[in-house]
Amino acid sequence: MKAFSLLEGITDLKEVGVTELAIKTKTNKTTVYRLLSTFEKLGYLRKTENQKYFLTLKLFELGTKVLENISIVEIAKPILKKMSDITNETIHLAALDNDEVVYLDKFDSTHTLRMYSRIGRRVPTYCTALGKVFLAWGPESLIKRVAKDLRPYTKNTITDLSQLKEQLSKIRKEGYAIDNEEYEYGVKCIAAPIRNVNGEVVAAISISGPSVRLTAEKIQELKPIILDYSNKISSKIVF
Repeated sequence: MKAFSLLEGITDLKEVGVTELAIKTKTNKTTVYRLLSTFEKLGYLRKTENQKYFLTLKLFELGTKVLENISIVEIAKPILKKMSDITNETIHLAALDNDEVVYLDKFDSTHTLRMYSRIGRRVPTYCTALGKVFLAWGPESLIKRVAKDLRPYTKNTITDLSQLKEQLSKIRKEGYAIDNEEYEYGVKCIAAPIRNVNGEVVAAISISGPSVRLTAEKIQELKPIILDYSNKISSKIVF
């Protein structure tokens, strides 16, 4: 709570020193100095030559990212509903956050046997179709971080970096990714990217279901559907 109080205190001023902020927030000077130093290391604050602190644009960037995700959900929802009606399988909209996939929205299948998930759930990147979309079009630094822990979830999980990179190259060529029971036994998934006006991947959508229904033949039928609907969503994103 004190950390956020300090940030709010700085927001009201163009720049502020430790003593001034300690008085303003009624916080011990040692605590203020420690927290300000931490924020500076994280890039949220910078220090002037006269030892005063001011906010950088990093908080603005975080806020903008949140607004983008909210906008994507609003844009995608009616389109995902149509895709859900057509496929009657579980539909997800997801974003990348802290090197993990986060479900932003979903539509459940009406089948009794269906994939379990919830909005806000986090899943790994390297063994999910949604995650592999972000890896395929993400920076090399993301792949390097993820590669530090390629633990197996099933016997189909790719745990070799060279094999993963080979699959990511294929995903970039074909435009979609597949999870063949790599994260959960009995669950398959196909995913495609959502791009902004600059062509950057800002989200991804997927169709998931039990492997008994999502056979190899069914996956082939779903490919043009998910590519079509991912393009429809991308065409409506104007940021």
